[in-house]
This record gives sequence, C-alpha cells and structure tokens, in this order.
Amino acid sequence: LAGGEEGLRLAGDVSVVVEQGDTLWSIAAAVAGQEDDVRAVVAEIKERNGLQDATLVPGQVLVLP
Repeated sequence: LAGGEEGLRLAGDVSVVVEQGDTLWSIAAAVAGQEDDVRAVVAEIKERNGLQDATLVPGQVLVLP
C-alpha cells in the first residue's frame, strides 16, 4: 500500500505490499468500505496474516479481507 498521492499499490487482487510509513490502521482504513468498522478490518487483517500485534515491515505482503 503506497501512501500519499500515489494511492494504493496492490500486489494482486487480495494482497498489498507494506510501504515505509504504512500502519495496520491506514491499510485497513484504505480497504474498508464506508459502512465497515475499521477496527473490525484491522482484526481481520491480523487474523488472516497471523499477526500478533500491529507491527509491519516495509516489503511485507499482507493478505486483505
């Protein structure tokens, strides 16, 4: 997920590459629908990727809901 003016940079249909400065919250907010609770999207991303906490590393590929 590229931040700033470039928008999202997706690695396939259901995954994203973490860029420097990305947070789990910013990624979840970018993919959440208007009626989705971002907290629920964060929880689902953590579950799908086996994340114990919200620590992300640039270059990491996350599977999205």
